[in-house]
Amino acid sequence: MKEIQLPTSIEIIQGPNGPRFKGPALAIRELATSLRVLQDAPAGSVCYVGSLELYVTNNPHDPYNKGRIALPKNAWNILASKFVEVTCGWEESPFDFSDCGYLFPEPTIDIGVELVGEPVWDYGLTKLKR
Repeated sequence: MKEIQLPTSIEIIQGPNGPRFKGPALAIRELATSLRVLQDAPAGSVCYVGSLELYVTNNPHDPYNKGRIALPKNAWNILASKFVEVTCGWEESPFDFSDCGYLFPEPTIDIGVELVGEPVWDYGLTKLKR
């Protein structure tokens, strides 16, 4: 597939069950937006973000996925949404994808985010005109 650029203010750290992206809210939102492309990628697609190998698969528990962050197409979009929820303060930080309970059993290697600084409440939405 391709490589997703890791925003410069985000670092990859090790969480208890897999890597986490650690950084400020706006950078995490930027990354989340980029990760959404994986929802449209065909199964078998691989994408790199920093040192991480992200894999789109129909079977995230396949033993051949070893070392990859392996999720189904639709899970990548949900993961991006949950990352944004952390940046707004709607989810706790640190947050790992398995915390939302979307996949059962949980992913073999989990992936998450850790917010540095305060949540940013304004999501950039414009006010609706009546």
